[in-house]
Amino acid sequence: MEKPNFLFISLVFLAVTACQPKPVEIDTKAISDEITNIEVQWTAANQAMDVDKCMSFYASDATLMNQGEPVAFGIESIQKATETSFADSTTLFNTFKTKVEKIDVAESGDLVIARYSFILQVKLLDKVMDVRGKGLDIFKKVNGDWKCYITIYNTDM
Repeated sequence: MEKPNFLFISLVFLAVTACQPKPVEIDTKAISDEITNIEVQWTAANQAMDVDKCMSFYASDATLMNQGEPVAFGIESIQKATETSFADSTTLFNTFKTKVEKIDVAESGDLVIARYSFILQVKLLDKVMDVRGKGLDIFKKVNGDWKCYITIYNTDM
C-alpha cells in the first residue's frame, strides 16, 4: 500500500479551504453611528412636527407601540397615529429631546436595536410640565437603507 502523497493532500486541503466563504466583517461602529444619526434626524422631524419626514424613517410593514394607544400596524396606521399626536396642542413637540442610551447590532449586521430616553413638555391647565420616557427602535435593512421596523415607547408617568 502506498503512502498518500503529501503534496496531493496539501493541494486538496488548500482547494477545500479556499472555497469556504469568508466571514463578513461587520463594522458595528459605523452602523451605530448611522443609527445615531437617524435618531438625531428623527428627533428634529418630531420637533418640527414633520409627518412626512417622520414616516421616512419607517419600514412599510413597521409596528408602533405607544403607551395607552392601540398598536399601529403598517405605515398608513403609523401615519394616522403620528398626525393625531401632532394635532394634540397640549404636547409641545418643539421641546422634544432624545438621548440614545445604547445601540446593539446583531452579529449578522442586518438588525439593530436602539434604546433611548426622551423628554418633552406638556401643557396642563395652568402650568407646563416636563415628561420623561424611554423607548426602543428596532431597525432592519430595507433596500440598503436602515428603516425602523418596530418602535416601542412610553412615559415614566
